[in-house]
Amino acid sequence: MKLRILFSVALILLAYSYQNTLAQESRGPGCPIINVSQVEPSTGQTRIYKANVQNRDPLVTPKFNWTVWEGRITSGQGTSEVSVETEGNHSFTVTVEVMGYPANCQNKASYSTIVERIMSRKLDEYRDLKFSEERLRLDQFAVALHNEPGSKGYIIIYDATDTRKSLVRERGERVKKYLIKERGIPQTRIVIVNGGHRDTRAVELFITPAGALPPTATPKLSK
Repeated sequence: MKLRILFSVALILLAYSYQNTLAQESRGPGCPIINVSQVEPSTGQTRIYKANVQNRDPLVTPKFNWTVWEGRITSGQGTSEVSVETEGNHSFTVTVEVMGYPANCQNKASYSTIVERIMSRKLDEYRDLKFSEERLRLDQFAVALHNEPGSKGYIIIYDATDTRKSLVRERGERVKKYLIKERGIPQTRIVIVNGGHRDTRAVELFITPAGALPPTATPKLSK
């Protein structure tokens, strides 16, 4: 009985060894093992990816060709590490082809993930107000900006369709001046946007974190 068990174990080990040999032969002599990893940390919408080549032949100088689906390579093409910029929220794949090894080698590897881009968030929206009332809204806006030091404040101002004189520039300068002088917000963190026309004058206040998409104006015209 013991001999039969030992014989069975020997057959299993022999079969495993044979399969392992076949796997090595199918890859071929001198073939590397390739994979792609994401390098942390990434900043904003820029991500860094690296091709890892194991069991490489020291006599071979590999060449790297990168391709990206739903993204754009900003630097590093031709090297083992690339920086990629993505847009929007979607699935994303980066692929590297490592050249210089025998033709029977598996020379491609990919890395896939889901990109979730940070969006601007609307903090407030109001219609035409007296400046004494508007300042109360701007005070809350300034507090939010102070609480998020890396963010920017986007202020979209809409003019009314039934007025001959545009007040967008004048109002924008008034708001910007108040936030800088009275609330201590650096000028570089405030962006004034002319949003076009709506049925009535309106203002939208957005907080835009670092790396986030800026807000889009949404003018509304009456039919």
